[in-house]
Amino acid sequence: ISRSRNDSKQQTPIPKMPSEKEVQAAFEEYLEANRGLYKKEAEDNMRKILPAKQKWQMVCEAKNEKPEEMRAEVGEYIAMLRESANPNPKMLRDLRAVLRSRDKRWMNLWFEMGGARDVATVLQLCAVRQVQVEAVETLYKLINIRLGMEYFCKGDKLHTLTSMVLSLPKLSNKASIMALKLLCAVAEEHPMAIDEVFRKVFRSKPRFWILSDLVENSLDCGVKLWALCLINSIVNSKEQLED
Repeated sequence: ISRSRNDSKQQTPIPKMPSEKEVQAAFEEYLEANRGLYKKEAEDNMRKILPAKQKWQMVCEAKNEKPEEMRAEVGEYIAMLRESANPNPKMLRDLRAVLRSRDKRWMNLWFEMGGARDVATVLQLCAVRQVQVEAVETLYKLINIRLGMEYFCKGDKLHTLTSMVLSLPKLSNKASIMALKLLCAVAEEHPMAIDEVFRKVFRSKPRFWILSDLVENSLDCGVKLWALCLINSIVNSKEQLED
């Protein structure tokens, strides 16, 4: 999907893989260098699930990556999102595969250059149901890394979360459930950030009117359930109860 990345791979072949013990040691160094990128549970899963070949590839690519190449590649993906009038599901699936394999330096650039915000914009503007689902899955991937949670709640002034909330009325049932689950995951760790989104966006209306409308009018039980869960996560948070 990224020409510059593929060219770089061809020019810099991956060294022959050493013993599995050496690969694991190198992978531990990789995880240490990327501390703060993955949640502990994700790190544990990577240790157990990823095959040695993939771990070795991640280690080698991180070592070979040059700052200017990283910035150029991140720029390619962002341009692809911004310039596509009709994004397709495969584009977003390919993007998720890239996000799964990049290191902390790359992901920092992705957030700093507005990549996550552009995925949220695709969600907000596109009416194609499968694209909506793929966009939410991509945002879910981002929220499940530590950098993503910090960015969504602090780094971009709540723009991405606001876009997601505003998208809820027009999403398909499947995309709505996924988006509500994501917002609930944020509310568990940062309830005041989600609460601020609702207060900021709906100053002239009841704070949770979008969620109340989903509960009252949606024909999908899953949508109703997760909308109620989100309201409950916010109003019953420790911070709200102390207020």
